Amino acid sequence: MQEALGTRLDMSMAYHPQADGKSEGVVHFGKKEKLAPRFVGPFENVEKVRPVVYRLDFPEELNGVHDTFDVSNLKKCLANPTL
Repeated sequence: MQEALGTRLDMSMAYHPQADGKSEGVVHFGKKEKLAPRFVGPFENVEKVRPVVYRLDFPEELNGVHDTFDVSNLKKCLANPTL
């Protein structure tokens, strides 16, 4: 079919990131994806970077996670702080 259309199918390894030795970093928090928590926290807001962007205070074990988030990715914590 490729010959009839005058095109060529390029099977380059560049389109397969799992095969070219590069991979994206994902934080799994010690569980499989299916069982991983949807949200982690609560964390304290340290700074309002922009009107809809906040910087959070993470514990030491999350030092590899970016600490700046858009408000659409945050959930308000309604827990009792004395618990």
